[in-house]
Amino acid sequence: ELLKSTELPLDNPIPEIIFDNKTFCFTGTFAFGSRKKCVEEITKHNGLFLSGVSKKIDFLVIGIYATDAWMHSSYGRKIEKAVELKSSGSNLKIVSEKVFVEALGYDMV
Repeated sequence: ELLKSTELPLDNPIPEIIFDNKTFCFTGTFAFGSRKKCVEEITKHNGLFLSGVSKKIDFLVIGIYATDAWMHSSYGRKIEKAVELKSSGSNLKIVSEKVFVEALGYDMV
């Protein structure tokens, strides 16, 4: 059964993003820049990147341009997997691109 939603399953309250030795995964399209640019920023801040959602990741970051499509259909597979992991006790955090970019020290327009 596919999840249908009018909003994304973002963590609330918004968690503090710590980069040092934390592992990140991305889904969606980012206004901040390419996936490569996002990974470079994580690396600069001593963080790690994995391309898939698993128990090894600390943060799933959802790109701002993904939201519209999901409001009218199912979530992407990475979000479904992250929600499943959280419901089985994982400490994984799901955050928006805006929260991620601001944690890097940039303003999100």
